Amino acid sequence: MKMKVTRITNQRAVALVGALAFSIGMAHAVAASGDTPVVVSGAPGAAESSLALKLHNPMADLVTVPLENDFEFSADARHALTYTLNVQPVIPFELTKDWLLVTRTIIPFISQEAVVAGDRDLTGLGDINQSFFFSPAKLAGGWIVGAGPVLQYPTATRADLGAGKWGAGPTFAVLQQDDHWTFGVLANQIWSFAGNHNRELVNTAEVDPFISYTWANNFTVEFDGGSTYDWVQRQWSVPLTAGVSRLVTLGKQSVSFGLDGRWYVEHAIGAPAWGIVFTVTFLFPK
Repeated sequence: MKMKVTRITNQRAVALVGALAFSIGMAHAVAASGDTPVVVSGAPGAAESSLALKLHNPMADLVTVPLENDFEFSADARHALTYTLNVQPVIPFELTKDWLLVTRTIIPFISQEAVVAGDRDLTGLGDINQSFFFSPAKLAGGWIVGAGPVLQYPTATRADLGAGKWGAGPTFAVLQQDDHWTFGVLANQIWSFAGNHNRELVNTAEVDPFISYTWANNFTVEFDGGSTYDWVQRQWSVPLTAGVSRLVTLGKQSVSFGLDGRWYVEHAIGAPAWGIVFTVTFLFPK
């Protein structure tokens, strides 16, 4: 038993160190590639402040590549760790002067400890989720909206890491933003339409309310409550996530670093109950 606990602890340490090393290494490589030294802006200009706000607008005309490192632990006696690296590129396309297409892709790389003693740990790629938002440039009242299809691809390299189904459905986003505040909601519904006939049907809804406040120094406090409901299992997953982030300049590259805590108000048996999220986001303004 002692050897097993030691092995689990070592796995957690390796996952944590590996994720942090990867994120920091990426940022260092970007900074080293520039001709100027690393600069952290303490009194940003209007352009940098605009970038900090755009980062929290899911419909912004801004290319971003977030690397979200999720360290989540189950509530049982083993406190099994699920580590997920979510690579989430957001790429906007200007269709006309009045319309924007924003693609948001989530590519999960998962390392999951066994919840039950004797089971095998799992590592691999999960199912990829991709959303397409068609967003008008201007609306009355300052509202920002986007809507379109969401697709789920059965890309999981292990059966237990994915649904084994092709899925599709509608998605939408609506938000308001001023010089400091950003608040709104993202939502989608996915139904499976093809895939492994031996796997359970997919019928899930996701609602993600969010709010953040950004200061002039690009420091942000943020909260979101992205909840998922499985209509087949009649099961809610309700995580509350809160934390801070800061946009800085490394050489010529704008990068945001974020740290959040997460607590699940409702979750399935054996699923994560709490966690820590460390995110590095690379910004590529036009």
